[in-house]
Amino acid sequence: MVATVGGQLALHIVTDDEATLENFQRRSTAIQALDTLCTLAQSQAGECYLWGPASVGKSHLLQAVCHQMGNDALYLPLDELIDIPPEALLEGAETVPLLALDNIQAVLPHPDWQAQLFHVFNRRRDAGHGQLFSADRAPSELTTLLPDLRSRLTSVTIFQLPKQSEQELADMLQFRAARRGLLLSDEVVHYILARAERSAVALIELLVRLDKAALASARAVTIPLINELKLLSQDQ
Repeated sequence: MVATVGGQLALHIVTDDEATLENFQRRSTAIQALDTLCTLAQSQAGECYLWGPASVGKSHLLQAVCHQMGNDALYLPLDELIDIPPEALLEGAETVPLLALDNIQAVLPHPDWQAQLFHVFNRRRDAGHGQLFSADRAPSELTTLLPDLRSRLTSVTIFQLPKQSEQELADMLQFRAARRGLLLSDEVVHYILARAERSAVALIELLVRLDKAALASARAVTIPLINELKLLSQDQ
């Protein structure tokens, strides 16, 4: 994804093409957030803040809404862009219908960023533009954030995305496999979870590699195939 901000600054932001609303599993702990974001993507209006630990789907959901809205949305992963002067980065962010700011905790050590975000937030709210935010903690826990900005963030719709349980990870793995046309048996899923890193990001990366290997060999994904590929930590 290449985003042009302020008419001059071209940003090369890598997004996941598979980060769509349809590709996000409707687990019980995230249904409300998913439904709210689906509505927001359709109406192109609203303000929402997602928080939780890494690999629970925050970036996926922000990117998914932006993918659905196309050129009407701008996705900015702040942890990757923090070295860019905020005035330059955010100049063109004031008028786009939807602005999605991922990992907002990255601005905590940067007062200049916080001040600029506060002004952008106010202008966008006054204009009725949509705003999405994500962070690793709730707005109230961003204790070193500019108080006025923290107050604005606590005023939006807030959802916590907790760490997935083992069953939720198993369900997610089978769900994403089915979206690729793969059938993963319960036995295979439990075998993977006993040996792989238990995070959604790591499991999806593993699934992509399994999908390619199964396609290349014209074989189903089975425990013998997984062992042959030596993709799991204990097998390497």
